[in-house]
Amino acid sequence: GFGELRSAYVRASIAKAERRHEEAIELYKRLVSMDRRFVAELVPELMTCYCELGRMAQFDAYVEGLVRKDPSLRKELAYAAIVGDLAESRALSSCIEDFIMNNAVLADLVNAEDLRAAAPEARDRTVKRVVKALRQLALSSARYRCTNCGYSTLRLIWHCPSCKLWETVRPIQTFQFQALVS
Repeated sequence: GFGELRSAYVRASIAKAERRHEEAIELYKRLVSMDRRFVAELVPELMTCYCELGRMAQFDAYVEGLVRKDPSLRKELAYAAIVGDLAESRALSSCIEDFIMNNAVLADLVNAEDLRAAAPEARDRTVKRVVKALRQLALSSARYRCTNCGYSTLRLIWHCPSCKLWETVRPIQTFQFQALVS
């Protein structure tokens, strides 16, 4: 259950802090398989561990394997990469570009057809500009919501301060475009 998720998350964080990166990687991978809603929290931690070990190619292979197994994960991985500023991963960059090109609002904003035909440098500049704006939007909007009372917060908490229930706060993992007009 959710208590097991919280426990594994704490163990992974401790392993990472103690520089036991191999152990942390295995725990974070297990967490991803337990609950994909936490991908945005877990992928940056995983990538840091792989980077510390000098194994970015293995991280990219892991991400590509996730996408092969479940193509619908591309959206969550793109969100994780945008919010976590993880564009140095080739596999995550591919998820970001796919997200921008296939999101109706963003595809219209960037004129996806022209962007596909653009030179690589121009495409990279446009994608980076959109990613920067999306990151600002995500970080200024509520990213977590209590499934019981609707309490919203910018950071992950395990205990809802509003309804006092444990393990009811979940990631939203969508860009709150309405935040642009409020």
